Amino acid sequence: MTVKTALSIICIGIFLVLFSVGSVAQSSFCSAVSFTDESFSLVPSVEKEIDFRIKNNAHEDFFIDLVSVEKNNLFSATGKIVDNKIFAFDSGRVGATVTGGVFEEQKTAQESIFVTGHFENGERCFLEHEFYFMVKPVEKAPEVLPELMVEKEIDATGAGFIYLNVKNPNSKIASIKAEPSVALLNRTFIEVKPFTNERLAVSVNFAKDGEIVYFNLFSGAKLVSQKYAKLDFPKEEEPVPPIIPPFMEEKNVQISSYSATVSLIDGMADAWVVLDNKSDSEKTVFVGLKNLPEGVQSQTVQVTLAPHQKRQIVLPVNGNTVLPVFNAILSVEGDSLLNRQIVFENKTPLTQVQVPVDTQDGIGGIAATAFALLSENVLGIIFALVIILLILLIFWNAGDSPQAKQAWVSKTQVVVVRRQ
Repeated sequence: MTVKTALSIICIGIFLVLFSVGSVAQSSFCSAVSFTDESFSLVPSVEKEIDFRIKNNAHEDFFIDLVSVEKNNLFSATGKIVDNKIFAFDSGRVGATVTGGVFEEQKTAQESIFVTGHFENGERCFLEHEFYFMVKPVEKAPEVLPELMVEKEIDATGAGFIYLNVKNPNSKIASIKAEPSVALLNRTFIEVKPFTNERLAVSVNFAKDGEIVYFNLFSGAKLVSQKYAKLDFPKEEEPVPPIIPPFMEEKNVQISSYSATVSLIDGMADAWVVLDNKSDSEKTVFVGLKNLPEGVQSQTVQVTLAPHQKRQIVLPVNGNTVLPVFNAILSVEGDSLLNRQIVFENKTPLTQVQVPVDTQDGIGGIAATAFALLSENVLGIIFALVIILLILLIFWNAGDSPQAKQAWVSKTQVVVVRRQ
């Protein structure tokens, strides 16, 4: 071996030693930097910011140069630097902006994030970290199903119509299938377009009283609901007697009693009423007579009653009329309105009597006397009957004499006679 060969071998040995020492030094720094374990869940189509923590256990600061995330068909992601420098024996963060994909089922997978950095001594490190993530399934909106309502109009012959009110709010065709037992329908299968509301009429003939027709509603091939129409023929309803509630006395002014019949004598009378204040407070009412005939008057009076006071009120009536009998309304008006009917008997009504004058025969005078003296007592009635018999006898005896043809003279006048 020559000197030159020996020197070459020595130089190669020294280089290998130095290289191995340097490699050991570099690996010792990079191995001091590591990720902590992380896992994440992602929502479809929703962007999310996630962080990864890096621990620096070396005695020099570590500088982050680049962050990247491996591509994946389950999500899209972009790496980013959060902390530019991680101090010795400290921790820092890197991050990623991630958007989950859209899937009908939940997805779980493993992926990697890459970090490139260096120490203050210039040593460069490349870090790779595997993490687990889950992509949640897309939330399905609840399916809105079609709706059906059934109405009917059937007469006593079993003919009429069934009305189908259909709402179809989804993208599928809705269909209705009718199932009658006896009735004849003009259609038993109906389709309803998507996103429409319709009122459909189905004619009915030859239905049986009380028959049930079923209607099955489908959304696509799925049975959604079943409705029915009971075809009851119309029947005459018996009148229901009114329910009369039991009497409940109001705590107010009440009519205790009153004069239901009043006699009007010589144009004067007194109607009366007894009022009873049922309440615990003082009450004021107005008492009067209404609907009196022309020529008869009465004044409305104001009455104040103490709590629980009972009091008689007299209503004077004056005037006269040709009516022998007439009705009036007794009115008590306060917090409530009370009405009662009173019957007035006119004992001295005004009467118009035609009395013939200037007779040339005794017959006219006799008749006039009879009508004038007629009164309400028994003697007056007997006297009138006697006078009538005398008149008949006179006419019987007179026959066709000239005096009989002139029983009454043409001159008459109206005399007002008041009964006594």
